[in-house]
Amino acid sequence: MKFKQIYSKILLRGAHYDQPKLSLLRIREVLHRLGDPDSSFKSVIIAGTNGKTSTARILESILRSFGFRTGLYTSPHLISITERISVNGNPISKKQFVKIYKQIIPIVEEYEEELAENGEHAGTLNFFELLTVMAVFAFATENVHFAVVEVGLGGRFDATNVLNSSICIITSIDYDHTQYLGSQLTQIAFEKAGIIKNADAVIVAKQVQAAEEVLLDEAEKQEIRAVFLQNRDFEALDDSAVAQNSLGEIMNIRTTRGVYENLYLNLLGDYQVSNAALSILAAEELIAQDGRMLEYGPLKDALQGVTSPGRLQVLSFEPLIVVDVSHNPQGAKVMVNSFHATFEFDHIIGVVGILADKDAEKMFEFYEDLFDCVVVTKNSSERSCSAKQLQQLALKHFDSSDVHKKSNLKHAVDFALDLVDDMHDAKVAVLITGSAVTAGDALEYLQKSKNLKLVEC
Repeated sequence: MKFKQIYSKILLRGAHYDQPKLSLLRIREVLHRLGDPDSSFKSVIIAGTNGKTSTARILESILRSFGFRTGLYTSPHLISITERISVNGNPISKKQFVKIYKQIIPIVEEYEEELAENGEHAGTLNFFELLTVMAVFAFATENVHFAVVEVGLGGRFDATNVLNSSICIITSIDYDHTQYLGSQLTQIAFEKAGIIKNADAVIVAKQVQAAEEVLLDEAEKQEIRAVFLQNRDFEALDDSAVAQNSLGEIMNIRTTRGVYENLYLNLLGDYQVSNAALSILAAEELIAQDGRMLEYGPLKDALQGVTSPGRLQVLSFEPLIVVDVSHNPQGAKVMVNSFHATFEFDHIIGVVGILADKDAEKMFEFYEDLFDCVVVTKNSSERSCSAKQLQQLALKHFDSSDVHKKSNLKHAVDFALDLVDDMHDAKVAVLITGSAVTAGDALEYLQKSKNLKLVEC
């Protein structure tokens, strides 16, 4: 089988929360039959609503800079599914993806046949479970020291929670996936808190008090020896700022062990400074387990080299084109604030595509504070809102003359760039956002453009 055939077969397995009985038993059994590959490396698990991917990427970069061989498992992908599994800073190739699949699938299918014979119709591993098995198998095969693993959805019953983590990180918690995790913030926090088990330490980003209390209760039940809270035990100091003439942030981070000053983070957005604080503290704890200190030189190098595609990512300067994966109201709010703090433009055009299960109406409330006009569209996902639905929402916040509807992302981007051309000497920016799918569609399309000079990543 070739890569495209395998990708299609994996997609047919369905979403990871679509099954009636949520359980980690299937993935645990498969990993056991594969020889318990998860026992060959240490893991860091990262849960939360926003900031998981960037935090994971920053932490992985730091650990690699200190000489550790690393694995990185993130989701969703922007262009290729192979982006989700990286070893030592590089996504696995399509050839490696195919090889891993062929190595594990006989064991997976044999187990699934046994379940079917016993009448367990929900016994098939779903899309995310199978990918998680592939990631774990890849990390064991590649002899990584640490795997930095991003939770897919929730935590308690997420496939990644099969791993026993040395460190648990929980980024900010807000409302998202409420149809699966619950409509109350405490319910959502309870599901995220499910990753707190058998860990040496738990690191918690700034939270709403109700969510923080749930996390602390769970840490106490699990008898975690060390719990670190942002703004109590560690923080990004207020004098952190956007670096001049650059695409990053200059920051100062305080931890329990000291202050790291004048660090350059190669990511835009003040929220990335907060993500970096989480990552630096986690790296301190992990490196201390190895009997070492977090030295300034390797840390500085790691932060200068980190990337997080699709997170307030500048694709072009002439004109300014930025893509951002923010896909829920909290993410939209943070993105808007960070864009305002980073850029100054006369006119900002938003290209927006949002998935149907998101609170698009609330997201437009924040877009209103940033965009002068919007081009609404449908992205390539089957779960995408239609352009017409988004148009109706946009008209509640923008004048009709400032709302434009296009049938697909390609047409929407082209139209936005035509608007830029029509404004001649005005200082105009284009921001493409609303979903990881939207950002990925834009990246894939614009990378093929012959009319733009794109920024090298």
